[in-house]
Amino acid sequence: KVTVPTPDGDVRLSVPAGTSSGKVFRLKGKGVQSGNGKSGNLYAKVMLVLNDADAESLTEWAEAHPIDSGDALREGLV
Repeated sequence: KVTVPTPDGDVRLSVPAGTSSGKVFRLKGKGVQSGNGKSGNLYAKVMLVLNDADAESLTEWAEAHPIDSGDALREGLV
């Protein structure tokens, strides 16, 4: 769960495990109020950022598991 600021105050948004960076969630009725008194929708975009420790671990893993080309990776998928 993450806290998302809205015009009417913070709300908690449940982000499912495995959600990729760039995924957009719609928070229905949590946006700016229009002239007719109804609130619009608010869109929250997920932006995942690795901290330095995670980035270092990922680099170590990539170095330990080299591939020659994308073809080698695709062979196991076909």
